[in-house]
Amino acid sequence: MQQLQADMFAVEMASQLLNATPHPEARLYYSTMVQDEARHTEAWLKLADQAGGEAERDPHLDKLAAMFLALDTLEEKVFLMQVFFERLIIPRFRMIAAASPGTVLEDLCNRLTVDDGIHHSSGMAYERVLLQDASRAQTQQLVKIANRMLPIFVDHSLWRPKARASIAGLMRTRDIQMLHDDLEQGVRLAGSLGIDVSDLELPSFA
Repeated sequence: MQQLQADMFAVEMASQLLNATPHPEARLYYSTMVQDEARHTEAWLKLADQAGGEAERDPHLDKLAAMFLALDTLEEKVFLMQVFFERLIIPRFRMIAAASPGTVLEDLCNRLTVDDGIHHSSGMAYERVLLQDASRAQTQQLVKIANRMLPIFVDHSLWRPKARASIAGLMRTRDIQMLHDDLEQGVRLAGSLGIDVSDLELPSFA
């Protein structure tokens, strides 16, 4: 259900990026990304139906979606959606695939890993273009919105539906370590874009 929820949001976000970019090449790319996210949504809808229907929604993911869709600038949207969010979500697909060998779910997650890897890499390249002439104030705005996003992302990553609450406790230590590693990688990626990440605040897991 979380993946269905995330890809429904991704369709909306990709559509916003398609409409927001002034660059013809980026429009061609984002038209493809809209189609990718729509195909992902279709696959999760079919899988959810076969598994007994949609389940409990992740409230933190809804908060992230509302935040991303309300961002003011193209630079902010690309930064949070493609540079951070899609990079942070890829390890989850790998984890699910590894836990479901020989299944449709494994195949789906492997395909999503490829697609979202392309989206992340393309977003990194486009963000570099967008930031070529950015002022320090503009780049620091990206840090500010990342600091708003990261605690919500942590809540989303550690959230489990009530049906899995007992299992979630047993996996928490591993989940926190994985999340910590992913967030540190996200900070390094932001720094590689020329952004001063000294004020980027990694959330506490206490």
